[in-house]
Amino acid sequence: MNKIHEFISIYSELPKGVYILFIAKIINSLGNFILPFLTLFLTDKLSFSVQNTGEILLVNSVFLGFGSIRGGKLADYFGRKKLLLLSFVLFFFFLATVDRTDPKTSFVANLASL
Repeated sequence: MNKIHEFISIYSELPKGVYILFIAKIINSLGNFILPFLTLFLTDKLSFSVQNTGEILLVNSVFLGFGSIRGGKLADYFGRKKLLLLSFVLFFFFLATVDRTDPKTSFVANLASL
């Protein structure tokens, strides 16, 4: 117990901002757990084949990589706040125009909202 107290006491004098960043980083990292659960959901609940599930996750990862690079350059050019606001507005219109009665488009819209 004393060793744990010594270990924690080293970090007791850090600024408050460090603790806030640490907690924010942990919460943000929890989003990485969605892909394993998405795999289980697609295969078990929606009866997708393992190959189709792998293809969906591959396409997601590829677009995420390209989108991150392109989004960073656009954010540098237009500014982060403007680009974030534009992406929220476009995403709202995308979700508003999706046909929720069709299972395929509804699934794509729900997947995009993750």
